[in-house]
Amino acid sequence: MTISVLPRGTMYLRSIVAMARAGGKGGAVELARNTFGDRIATLTKSAVDAGSINSGGWGAVLATPEQAEFFAAVIQQSIVGKLSGLRTVPLNTRLIAVAAGMTAHWVGRGLGKPLTKADLVGSTLPPLKVTALFAATKELVRHGSPEAEALLRNELTRAIAEEIDRAFVDASNAGVVDEKPASITNGVTPIASGGNPGTDAAGAVAVFQGDFLNAAWITDPLTATQFALARDAAGGFLFPDVGMRGGSLLGAPFIVSRASPRDSSGGQLVLADASAIAFGGEGVRVAVSDQGALAMQDDPLSPAELVSLWQTDSQAILAEAVVNWSVQREGAVALVTGCDYATAAP
Repeated sequence: MTISVLPRGTMYLRSIVAMARAGGKGGAVELARNTFGDRIATLTKSAVDAGSINSGGWGAVLATPEQAEFFAAVIQQSIVGKLSGLRTVPLNTRLIAVAAGMTAHWVGRGLGKPLTKADLVGSTLPPLKVTALFAATKELVRHGSPEAEALLRNELTRAIAEEIDRAFVDASNAGVVDEKPASITNGVTPIASGGNPGTDAAGAVAVFQGDFLNAAWITDPLTATQFALARDAAGGFLFPDVGMRGGSLLGAPFIVSRASPRDSSGGQLVLADASAIAFGGEGVRVAVSDQGALAMQDDPLSPAELVSLWQTDSQAILAEAVVNWSVQREGAVALVTGCDYATAAP
C-alpha cells in the first residue's frame, strides 16, 4: 500500500503538466516517466481524451483515483464540499422528491384505518459545465519548482470552486436552461436584516422549514467576522464559536465562502438543509494547448483582439467541471439579506 503525502490533486496535475511541457500527447509519457515516475506516466497516457462518465471517455473519472482526487480537491474548497448530509445523486437520473408526506393515525380497535398518500414529484439533474480557462507562459509550465506546481494546482481548483459557490448561493442567479443551475436561494422570500446578528439568525430559524439536524449556515468572510465581533452588554462575545473562517452557530456548521455575495448594503446569511439539496458531479477534465488564439476578455462572444498562443510563447489550460444541483424540498432554505453589523449596538 502506497501512501502519498502530496497535496490533493497533485498527481493528476502532474500528468497535465507533462503533456503541456511536451507540447501535446507526443513525448508526454516519456517526459512524465523521467520527471515524475511510472505512475504519472501511466496516468498521462490515459488522461488525454474528452468525454463524460455516460460516454465512457475520460469520464470514468471515478475509475482513476488521481482524477477522482483532483475533483475532490475542487469540491473540498467549495460550499457543497462542506455541507454535511448533502444528497449526492448521479446526473441524468430520475429523482423522486416528496412534496407532501404520508400521515399516520392512531386507530381504535375494530375501526377503519384512514388512507393517506404521499405527493411525489420527479426531476432530473442534467450535466452542466463550469469552466476555467487561462493562459500561462511556457516558462511557468516548464518550471519544475514546487512553487510553480502549487500555483497551477491552486489556481485551477480555486477558480472552479469559487464559481460553483457563486452560482450555488447568489440569490440573483435564476439559472440558465441547459447551461447553469439556479442558486439554492433563488426564489426564496428574503428577510431584511434588522442590523443585529442575533435577531437575524432568529429570524432565519423562524421561517426555516427544513431539518435542523442537517442544517448549516452560509455567509461571506466579512459578515462572519462581524458575527464573531458581536458583543453583549457586558462586553462578552455573543458568538464565541464563530470566526472569520467559519465555525458553528447554534450547534450547526457556519460555512464561509468568498463567493457569497456582498455589496454596499451588506452580505447575506443563509440557513440551508443539506439533506434537501440534490447534488451531482461527474468530475473535472483538464486540457492544454499551445496552438490557436484566445480572446483575452471575460466575454468570449464579444468582439475582441485575438492573442496567438504560439506567437506569445504561451499555453492555454482549461479546467472543466461537470456538476448540477437542485433544492428538493420547499422551505429548506432561509435567507437574510443586507447583513451589515459593523455598527450594531451591543
